[in-house]
This record gives sequence, structure tokens and C-alpha cells, in this order.
Amino acid sequence: MVLEVFSNLEIQVQKSVDYISLLKLEINNLKLKNNSLKEKLKNIYSLKERIEEKNILIQEERMKWKRKIKSLLEQINNLE
Repeated sequence: MVLEVFSNLEIQVQKSVDYISLLKLEINNLKLKNNSLKEKLKNIYSLKERIEEKNILIQEERMKWKRKIKSLLEQINNLE
């Protein structure tokens, strides 16, 4: 009887050890995935920043052209 209890206990312990090993593997996989996602997010933020900077430059250029056109229209109006 005692032998049977110890045998069952050993089986349960082995199952627990196996399950813990699987969980450790899953944790490692999740860590790798998390690091990969962090890197992607970092790249996205970098891209966003570059786009915002370019947008500012484009808006500045647009304002310059708007002023030039306004000035030319005023000159044309003054000719009439």
C-alpha cells in the first residue's frame, strides 16, 4: 500500500515537473515575442517621428507658397 502511494506521488511529481518545464518554455517564447513586439513598436515610433517632422516641413513649405501666391495676386490686383 505504501509503495502504491509513493508510486502515485512520484507520478504526480513527474507530471508537475513536466508541466513546469512546459510553462518555462512558454514563458521564454512569450519573452521573445514580447521583445520582438517592443522592437517593432520602437520602429513604429521612430517612423511616426520622422513623418511628423516631414509633415512640419511640408506645412512650412505650403505656407511659403501660400504667401508667395498671395503676394502675386496682390501685385496682379494692383496692376488693374
